[in-house]
Amino acid sequence: MNRPMLLSMSGWYSSSKNSCKNDIQRHINNDIFLEGITPISAIVPHAGWYFCGNLAVNTIRLMKEKNGDIAHIFIFGGHLGEMNLPVVETFDFAETPFGTLENNKEILAFVLENFNIHPLPYYEDNTIEILLPIIKYFFGNPTITAIYLPPNRKAREIVEKLYEKFNYRAIFIGSTDLTHYGPRYNFYHRDKSMKGIDWVRNVNDKKYIDLLLDLQGEESLKYALENNSACSAGAAFASIVAAQKKNASKGQLIGYSTSYDVSEDSSFVGYTGIIY
Repeated sequence: MNRPMLLSMSGWYSSSKNSCKNDIQRHINNDIFLEGITPISAIVPHAGWYFCGNLAVNTIRLMKEKNGDIAHIFIFGGHLGEMNLPVVETFDFAETPFGTLENNKEILAFVLENFNIHPLPYYEDNTIEILLPIIKYFFGNPTITAIYLPPNRKAREIVEKLYEKFNYRAIFIGSTDLTHYGPRYNFYHRDKSMKGIDWVRNVNDKKYIDLLLDLQGEESLKYALENNSACSAGAAFASIVAAQKKNASKGQLIGYSTSYDVSEDSSFVGYTGIIY
C-alpha cells in the first residue's frame, strides 16, 4: 500500500510537480547558512507551507547541503498524548509530487520486533506528510522511516537503538510546531501586561527553544507539557537524543516565526527550525 498525498487535497501543499517545485524554490534563502558542522538531526515545523515553508525548506536544505550522500531519513511526528503508544507507518511507498519515497523494510522489521509500537499503513496526520515533498526534492531517493512519538521518555530508548544500529548515512528529523495560542486553541497567558503575541515570542516559545538549543531533552519535554509550548514535543526530543548520541553540544537556530507574522489573527502558532 502507498501513502497518499492527503494534505495536498486541502491546500497544505500543491499536488502539482511544477507548482510544488516553484513553492519550494520560492522559499529558499541562501542567506541562511550553517556554521561548520555535519548535522545529524533537525527540528522542523509542520504547518502549511504558506505559514512556515521558509523554515521547513531551509532547514531541510541545509541538512542536505552539509551531509552529501544520505541513504536513510528517520522522520518523527507527533500529535499523540503522553500515554499513547508510538505509531510506525508500514506503507510501501509514500507519494509526493516528485515521485515516491520508499519505506525501509529492514528498519521497519527492526522497529516492529524491538519496540511496543502501533503499526498503521499510514497515519492521517500532518506532522510527517507535510515534509515529504521537501525531503524528496532535496534528497532524491533515500529510504525513510516514519514514526510518531508521544511526549514521554520512552522516545529515548527508541531513538538510541535506531541510532546505534542504523546511523550510517542517516539523519533524524523531528517535526513540531510551538505554542498554539488564542481562542481556536483555548490557550491564553496570565500576564496581561504583555500582548499575547509578545508573550508567545519572548517567553513561552523562547524558553522552550533555549532548552532545545541546549539539548535539554527531558527538560524540554517537561516544559512543553507544563506550558503547552509544543504540539509534538516527543518528535523534538527524538532529534535531541540523536544529537546527544553524536556528542553534539549545541543546536543552531535556523529561524523562528509565527503564523501571526503572515496573518494577524487572534489565534496563532509558533514555528522554529533547529539543526544539530
